[in-house]
Amino acid sequence: MNGIRLYRDSDGSIRRLIKDNRGLISLPIWIDRQSSQGTFERFRLVDEFEAACWVTIP
Repeated sequence: MNGIRLYRDSDGSIRRLIKDNRGLISLPIWIDRQSSQGTFERFRLVDEFEAACWVTIP
């Protein structure tokens, strides 16, 4: 991420990440300084908020 700003209507629809083991987006959810095992999760984009959008940090 290079920066953040307030949402503008011209940005289009808001999309959210949802945890999905077959998703095409892989992101780190926790930095483990000992190893990188289990620190990445896979996600996909959805248009509506769902409870599965929340991520638990181990």
